[in-house]
Amino acid sequence: MKFLDIDGKLWEILHMLLELITLSVLFFLLCLPVVTVGAAAAAVMETAHRHLTRQEDNLLPTFWVSFRKNFRPCTLCWLATALILLLLKVDLQILEAFGGLVFVALSPLCQILTFYSAAVFLWAMCYLAHYEDSFGRTLRNAFLLSLSSPLRTGGLMVMVLLSVWIFELAGPITLLLPGLILWQADRLILPAYERLQQQEC
Repeated sequence: MKFLDIDGKLWEILHMLLELITLSVLFFLLCLPVVTVGAAAAAVMETAHRHLTRQEDNLLPTFWVSFRKNFRPCTLCWLATALILLLLKVDLQILEAFGGLVFVALSPLCQILTFYSAAVFLWAMCYLAHYEDSFGRTLRNAFLLSLSSPLRTGGLMVMVLLSVWIFELAGPITLLLPGLILWQADRLILPAYERLQQQEC
């Protein structure tokens, strides 16, 4: 049967799943210091793009080179995002303390801003995974493109929401989650950046 051949579709799917699990495990391990979340996310995006489009064959060296290359700019972007997320969490706790109508009216706004901040972070990580630029220009491009591409940004927000929901349910699928989410986020965002690059040329 062609489907079961070593070069068939089944083996291709199994190979892809193995690569996504490997990337997810690497992501989990490199997120343990917390400060390295940005560099790990960009490395997963770049490595997944290169391997799943068959531009590269050596997964671990590609991941490590990308992680080291993007460490400084991605860490700065992650720290800025983490600060915003922390402020939103504090705001949510303050609103909860007030309770009543104030909490009901403003807590959804805080939650939307939380998921939007996560989406802008993914825009920035995708940019740094594929292009080199300054911290300021990276954040500016991520913010402006997130506003000018509301469908893509909405898709990212849904992906983040689903990943949080699945992570809370746990189960074996959690091993696939970071690799799969970051790969799909990269596929969603990259065409917008490629169009931007073509316009600037």
